[in-house]
Amino acid sequence: MRSISLDIFLVRRGEAAADWGEDPDLGLSTLGREQALCASEQIQVRVPLRVISSPLLRAQETAQP
Repeated sequence: MRSISLDIFLVRRGEAAADWGEDPDLGLSTLGREQALCASEQIQVRVPLRVISSPLLRAQETAQP
């Protein structure tokens, strides 16, 4: 029987542009975009890659890189 290797990475979203009370669906701040890029560079994966993310804008922006 052939074994299958599976890597799962859990990544929290980058810093939001404002607090939840100000707007529940804001995108990332400048720092949050830098955090998302840094996280993507740290994860060494093979292609193809399947990304599952919340539909909230800040989560989508974190998943983009």
